[in-house]
Amino acid sequence: SEKPFSDGCAGLIMAFTLALGWVSVARAINFEFDYSYDSNNFFSGANIGRRAYLDAAADVFESRITDTLSAITPSGPNAWDLQFWNPSDGSSVVLSNLSIAADTLRLYVGARDLGGSTLGQGGPGGYGSSGSQSWLDTVKSRGEAGALLANPTDFAPWGGALTFDIDPSWYFDPDVSTLESFSGQMDFYSIAVHEMEHLLGVGGADSWNTFVSGGQFTGALSVAEYGG
Repeated sequence: SEKPFSDGCAGLIMAFTLALGWVSVARAINFEFDYSYDSNNFFSGANIGRRAYLDAAADVFESRITDTLSAITPSGPNAWDLQFWNPSDGSSVVLSNLSIAADTLRLYVGARDLGGSTLGQGGPGGYGSSGSQSWLDTVKSRGEAGALLANPTDFAPWGGALTFDIDPSWYFDPDVSTLESFSGQMDFYSIAVHEMEHLLGVGGADSWNTFVSGGQFTGALSVAEYGG
């Protein structure tokens, strides 16, 4: 089984070489947001319009990632449980034998009081699985062979959870290509992008740590992009 992880980072780091100047390509990956655990109505009811800003943050990745992900479709002896932290109360959630469509990452989203200066938490969900070896490999790698290596070079989660702090005054930008002042507010877009990076394994996945040496990320493309 694999366990979920999350972080309490407040800033935005774009160490994943997703340079904003890259040319967009045909979309391969879809972020599927699930608001069924948004019991504090951070994205629901009168706040349903906020979902558009989360979609805008997801576009940073959907417009650039070109991997394909195998579907997770349990049947017969091939079973699994997906695990994540309830974004609205922090409790552990276990759901059995859900299907995840091909090329899709499912994100359970909500908000609660995170305390201190923490603005968001995000990370991939965990899982437990049983069945044939090919099924176990599918759940773990979703068809990405590098995720099965002893020293992984790829990471392919089913999805995970995103939680935002419910207390701050958030700034929701209707046009993220512009620059403007939002004194005293917290920028939702940059925090959302940051936490989605963690869900994709930045800073925590084994495949990320494979390329960390001496406290620095040494992936060849990053070194080429940033000159070191």
